[in-house]
Amino acid sequence: MIKSGKKKPLVKIVTDKEFIYSLDKDERLEIEGPQGITTVVIKDGQVCVEDSPCPNKTCIKGGWISKPGQWLCCAPNQVIILIED
Repeated sequence: MIKSGKKKPLVKIVTDKEFIYSLDKDERLEIEGPQGITTVVIKDGQVCVEDSPCPNKTCIKGGWISKPGQWLCCAPNQVIILIED
C-alpha cells in the first residue's frame, strides 16, 4: 500500500534569479537586490522579511506567511517571496 503524503509548501524567492527553500528548515537568507541586501527569515514553517534597504519597509510590515498563494514583495529591491505547493 502506497501512502500519498501531502507535499510541504516551498518558499520561492525571485530576484534576477530564482531560489527554492523548504519551510521545514530554519534559515536566515541574505538576498542581493539592486538597492542592497534583503534579509529573509524562514522559521517554524513560516517566512518573513526581517530587513530590507527599501524606504517604506512595506515588505517587512507584511509579517509572516506560510500558506500556498501568499507572497511578500520588496518592489524597490526587486525581491519577491512566494509560498508554493
